Amino acid sequence: MKAVSRKRDRSKLPQTTSNDEGNKFSGKSSLQTSPPTELEIRGVPVHFPFRPYKCQEDYMGKVMDALHQSENALLESPTGTGKTLCLLCSTLAWQREQARAIKEKHSREPLLSQSAIAQMSSLEGSKQTTSVPTIIYASRTHSQLSQVMRELKNTRYRPRHALLGSREQMCVNPKVKKSEAVAADINHECNRLGKDRKCRFRNSLEGFQPESNEPGANPNVQPVMDMEDLLTMGKTRKVCPFYYTRSLIENAELILVPYNYLFDKEARTSTLSDVPWKNSVVIFDEAHNLEGFASDSASFDLTSVDVASCISELERVLGYQQSMPEITERISANNLIKLKAIFLQLEEYIQQLSNDRNVFSGEYMMKIFNEGMHINHSNHVMFVTEAKKVSEILMDLRSTSGSK
Repeated sequence: MKAVSRKRDRSKLPQTTSNDEGNKFSGKSSLQTSPPTELEIRGVPVHFPFRPYKCQEDYMGKVMDALHQSENALLESPTGTGKTLCLLCSTLAWQREQARAIKEKHSREPLLSQSAIAQMSSLEGSKQTTSVPTIIYASRTHSQLSQVMRELKNTRYRPRHALLGSREQMCVNPKVKKSEAVAADINHECNRLGKDRKCRFRNSLEGFQPESNEPGANPNVQPVMDMEDLLTMGKTRKVCPFYYTRSLIENAELILVPYNYLFDKEARTSTLSDVPWKNSVVIFDEAHNLEGFASDSASFDLTSVDVASCISELERVLGYQQSMPEITERISANNLIKLKAIFLQLEEYIQQLSNDRNVFSGEYMMKIFNEGMHINHSNHVMFVTEAKKVSEILMDLRSTSGSK
């Protein structure tokens, strides 16, 4: 099921009048004038931080319709009408109701023997049909997700959750996140230190429990933290926010991710491998950005300069075969020479392409790979594997020279 929120140009809608038009739908202004409210929407009790406006009730009602009927929904509302808060309160209320129904159903069922329980657990998909649905909340940027977390703090809902971000955003180890380091450097160095258990921030996560950040809160309830809170926690408690949030995914009821985690197959099959997709609700907030993001994520630029750089880097690794065999031994000189020949062929092929057209469909790019590099479905895995080895060697060489 997917609930999708999308902005709409307010200028195209009938305008409301108010003595305080700028704050008419402001959560801050409303909180000052009305107390937290519980209302029933489509038979589900919903907690709201203040008395909702009619448009907010209507919005949450449409969210509930989509959730109850397992349908997609494209929802629009003018800027400033509290879409994020409405999405959170309605979906979390629905999720809580699902949890109550599952618990009630189990309480009515006769007790099962241990063997019967084991047999049921082994059935494919049993976890996805007997557990509470997971909510995946996606937005375009980390700052937008932090805003979602701040809205969550304003509600009574405290689901088990995970706010995911990149190492570039979340790393607090000064040995990894150096001022001149780019994303590739940070990822490589993090993986290297983690593999050798040399990152004290990641090692400190063993047995770690964050402190509550709300007065009088239940210490057993996970505190709500945005990206800034997570970084502060990491620096003060000397723990890794990146791996802390990932440790929460398996049992999370709410997972907040940037768009690319859903569009990237590797992220879906690794970072989000524990997500029960068949029993999940996916929300794309700020969905007016979705079409452009999807197009960009499936596109890439390939220039003759890029190919020339690849050839230069292959020559560099070949030159290190004798002087630094402990780093370059993972790939043979013969395979390096073959890779260089492939890129030389591609360089020549690109130069022969017509200059009047430089944007191609995905199918045409496959033709370029096939004709210009002789890379096809049967041998592309081998090519990618060897190319990744070269990339890893170059990163190791960079780390080695940087540490001297």
